Amino acid sequence: MPFRADTVAKLKKCILDGTYTIPPYILEPCQRLIRGILQPVPANRYTIDHIMTSEWLHSVQFPKAMEPFKLDPMYLAEPCDLKEEEVEVKVALENLGITEEHIRNNQGKDSRSSITGVYRIILHRVQKRLARESVPIITQLELKDSKKERHKPYREIRYTSKLCSIL
Repeated sequence: MPFRADTVAKLKKCILDGTYTIPPYILEPCQRLIRGILQPVPANRYTIDHIMTSEWLHSVQFPKAMEPFKLDPMYLAEPCDLKEEEVEVKVALENLGITEEHIRNNQGKDSRSSITGVYRIILHRVQKRLARESVPIITQLELKDSKKERHKPYREIRYTSKLCSIL
């Protein structure tokens, strides 16, 4: 944590004032990103787009946002083109014994319906699995120095700090 203080009150003041230190072994692109994120004035802080396109994160492949799903399973009973995950959900519902007729009879019921609840649970599981599969795998990490070398300037410094968690 870049903020250091002896008491919770002093730590809070450091956070609100934007008073922090970044160790010199942190590379310059990362330091710029940290400074941009920790700006005390919210209007001056980096936006998500700026953060994602920063020099420090230029090689990171971020996962695509998932499309919003329909909260009511009624569309599964209608003849239409379904996406891959929707077909998977429909098959899972049929395997549980929930047919198109059950879904049609569920029309007009709110989210407390057992069929709607099962539909949402299965859809969530399918989307969660697809999200895990779409996360890029990092195959090669660039290691510039060893951890021992990066911490060398700090070996002589002895200080105490309290780690506080503000809820």
